[in-house]
Amino acid sequence: EAMDTEVARVLVSTGLARRDGSGSLFYDPQASNTMIIVIGDNGTFGDVVKAPFDPSRAKSTPYQTGVWVPLLVAGPQVVQPDRDVPYMTNAVDVFGLFGELAGLDPQKAAAPRTIDSKPMMSYLRNPQQTGIRMFNFTQGGLNIQPQNGDNGPCVLGVSQSSTGSCSESPFDKSICEENGGV
Repeated sequence: EAMDTEVARVLVSTGLARRDGSGSLFYDPQASNTMIIVIGDNGTFGDVVKAPFDPSRAKSTPYQTGVWVPLLVAGPQVVQPDRDVPYMTNAVDVFGLFGELAGLDPQKAAAPRTIDSKPMMSYLRNPQQTGIRMFNFTQGGLNIQPQNGDNGPCVLGVSQSSTGSCSESPFDKSICEENGGV
């Protein structure tokens, strides 16, 4: 709800949307040449996951919902809005989308290294577009810190009736403690 409120506030304050007489948000993507992109980051630790989501599939599990996050795209280039694209993308593909929007091909642009970006524009323009990415790669660190420091695992959900679950995701003690761990 907070995100909905704040995104609406930004859209109205920038003139991309307006409130109608009932207070409902009215957004017409064809009214400007602005693309709106909202991407999620991270995920939720199992001890704070709420129904209908499954804590055994939360962040820091083999299912790693810290990698499986939302991506919302709206704007005049989106054909058939309000649809779900069930195929994988990667945050680097959003970088490529910005290039595509500017009329640049990120693969052919001068860059100091290869850009692992796949073209997303076809997902926006063609509702029947099939999957472009065959795989995504993610790697979790081992909590190795500067000067050979090692950040031990964070144990979440510790109580007298439970032993909790171990996580190697937090990068420092404060993040572990902020998520209710020790």
